[in-house]
Amino acid sequence: SIGLPLGFEATARGVKLNFAAENSDGSSTDVFLLMMGLGGRYSVSKTLSLPVDLAVGAFFQQVSLGQDSEELLSTVNSSYNLQVGKEFSPLWFRLGVYGDVAYEAGTVNISYTSQEFDTKIDFDFTTDPGLRYGAGFHLTLFPLTYLTGSFSKTETREIYSAGLGISLR
Repeated sequence: SIGLPLGFEATARGVKLNFAAENSDGSSTDVFLLMMGLGGRYSVSKTLSLPVDLAVGAFFQQVSLGQDSEELLSTVNSSYNLQVGKEFSPLWFRLGVYGDVAYEAGTVNISYTSQEFDTKIDFDFTTDPGLRYGAGFHLTLFPLTYLTGSFSKTETREIYSAGLGISLR
């Protein structure tokens, strides 16, 4: 991610991995994994004087997995979100809390050609697009280290996560 003037932020990420997998007959197959994403966020709070930080964003990502030159699995996901948060620095530590709501959608394609049976299997499905709600915190107790926790809820799932990390900010 890179911060831009006037409260804009651009995000790009990606990786492509190629490796050889050994088959049961001793031959090898070239396998690839491609992950890439693009997005942007605009901090409304940078241009308007608000008592909380407010941002809107849009993010897109694609993941592909395949063998030789054939794509076996492909997913495409999108998220449009609104985030609100506040940061506090009461003593020597820093605490940030946030809430967000996002509209998310995705598609999955699974495709495989069986050499043994000379048959192609092709399966597509689209996730039910819908809203996701979330909340979390970011706690910096010591310089360069942080602790995070978050909760997200969709119509069908609840997700909890926690993390410990190092930051150079």
